[in-house]
Amino acid sequence: MDAKELESIKTNYNNASNEDSRKYYTQFLQGVFDSINNGSWLYFPVKQDANGVGTVIVNEHNRLYIAAYATKENLIAKDMACFDINKVIDALYSTGELSGIVFDPNNEPIFINRDLLSDNTNRKDPRLQQVDWGNGIPNYKPNDLLTKIEVFDFAMQVLVMYFNQNGYEILNKVNFPGAINNYEVEKDGKRYFVIVREYIVGNNPRKVTEQERKECVMIGKQHGIIPTVAYVGFGSNNEKRFQEKLALYGDGYYCNFEGLEEIK
Repeated sequence: MDAKELESIKTNYNNASNEDSRKYYTQFLQGVFDSINNGSWLYFPVKQDANGVGTVIVNEHNRLYIAAYATKENLIAKDMACFDINKVIDALYSTGELSGIVFDPNNEPIFINRDLLSDNTNRKDPRLQQVDWGNGIPNYKPNDLLTKIEVFDFAMQVLVMYFNQNGYEILNKVNFPGAINNYEVEKDGKRYFVIVREYIVGNNPRKVTEQERKECVMIGKQHGIIPTVAYVGFGSNNEKRFQEKLALYGDGYYCNFEGLEEIK
């Protein structure tokens, strides 16, 4: 799929009713996946600094996304380039600090996270693949360490498995660290909102503060929802890396999670 076809779908999405927006959203995602598989050339804002020409990064609630354009009219930077989207995928996969790509960040933005790109295209994210780090402490680089956002994403995945296995229905998801309601779920006629706090085993998780506790209790009473927190910890299944609290991408991990803890 080329840039013109993708632009047509995004225009339909921008102008669609609530009933049709999901249909065009799904079509747009598939168009991006096809563009990656086919090596299509798309529009990207660029910036120039002392290091040369680079892509524009958008910060959305502490998640970093590479900006892209489905429609030229949505340009927010004076400089724009058209090049193979796989060049952007190369940049995205080169670090764990970036969460994905955002199309048209200033007009009906569509955020596509890297796991979705990896799962639905021929470009597999190397940071999401299993890696044999051998025994003990390997010779690793700083970029080989899991980032805070990657650990948070793993914790969010653990919660999905927990909900599915224990009869909870997921009503809403806020995929940003620090949110006061990362999940809203329902079970047996009761609703819960869940704060997710991730950590590496051996470090202390960030506990709910007194101010956060008061806010959660107040919101819970106002909306008839039970406030909870989920502390989800990870430790390498290699003893030496576990002892050193070393978290490398692609490693195997134990998970420490004891269920939802009500905030009272």
